[in-house]
Amino acid sequence: MTSLSPAPPARPSAAPEAPPSIAPELPRQRRAGGRRLAGVCVVLAGAVLLLGVGAITQGVPDVGVRFALDAAAGTVGDDVTGYLVRHNRLPRVVAALLCGAALGGIGVLLQDSLRNPIAEPGLLGVAHGASLVVTLQVLFGVSLPGMARPTACLLGGLAAGALLLAVNRRITDPVRLVLTGFALATLFSAVISAALVLAPSTGGQTQATVNRYLSGSLSGLTWPEVRILLLWVGAGLPVALLLGRVLNLLQLGDDTAAGLGVHVGRTRLGLLVLAMVLLAPVVAVAGPLSFVGLLAAHLARGLLGSSDSRQVLPVAVLAGALVTLAADQLGRLAFEPLEIPAGIWTVLVGGPLAIVVATRAAARRRAAR
Repeated sequence: MTSLSPAPPARPSAAPEAPPSIAPELPRQRRAGGRRLAGVCVVLAGAVLLLGVGAITQGVPDVGVRFALDAAAGTVGDDVTGYLVRHNRLPRVVAALLCGAALGGIGVLLQDSLRNPIAEPGLLGVAHGASLVVTLQVLFGVSLPGMARPTACLLGGLAAGALLLAVNRRITDPVRLVLTGFALATLFSAVISAALVLAPSTGGQTQATVNRYLSGSLSGLTWPEVRILLLWVGAGLPVALLLGRVLNLLQLGDDTAAGLGVHVGRTRLGLLVLAMVLLAPVVAVAGPLSFVGLLAAHLARGLLGSSDSRQVLPVAVLAGALVTLAADQLGRLAFEPLEIPAGIWTVLVGGPLAIVVATRAAARRRAAR
């Protein structure tokens, strides 16, 4: 009889290898992204500073950083050169920086909240709705106090935005959105043209002023206009810079954002209102500086290599300031003594970019089908 010996113990199987953790990579990626963001901001801020000093001092006898700093402090004296710098060049440079910073933030707010790469106030007809208010006010001699004009522009821009949203239920369709915006811009331009014809005759100077304003000009801006910009942009831009996380969630799609706790409808409406608040003072003092928001937002994404709105927003603000200041400087010096409004230069550069971006977006949609 054979004895049953106990079976040898089974050899323990080797434990499965744990998948490599990606947790250590996240802090490294965050640090790399932070260094890239800091580097891009430093470069853009340096370019803004150098171009700003050049815009102040170029064309006056005493050039240099020291002169610009003395002029800013009001200690340069009361001679003709000092007056030119303090009351002509310096407010114009500060206004260009504030307008560009606001438009750069608007570009990111609109593109990310609408998930549309070519969303921009000039393309959506919103800037034309706001500028219509100023045009009618100038042509018909309606006197508005300093703070009333941006408020009127805000109402005009909100009315145009409400009309745009009423027509476009699917606001993420870039082609339909731009076509509707173009139609609205054409409609508002037709009303402006009719107003130019029907307005009481006040001489050619008024119509020349309106035409220069509609081209997006920073010429002749003074410190009262700069104070208006400081008040509105200083209140709205910090709020926009804090909304990067919300914009990131909206980029994931409405259903995903809603699942993560975002009330999509109210949030998108609030972001559009904030964009209009930032746009109102710009249109009130400088006219429709078209395509600055489009240029700044895409320049920021290209420099960062990222679509993270928390990083794109501050870079777009700096890029918008640089683009606007460069356009104004180019318009002032390219055909001196003639002056080309900054808005014409931004359209010449931003128009082809809008075509390229729209073509790529259409190609991506076709590939996704």
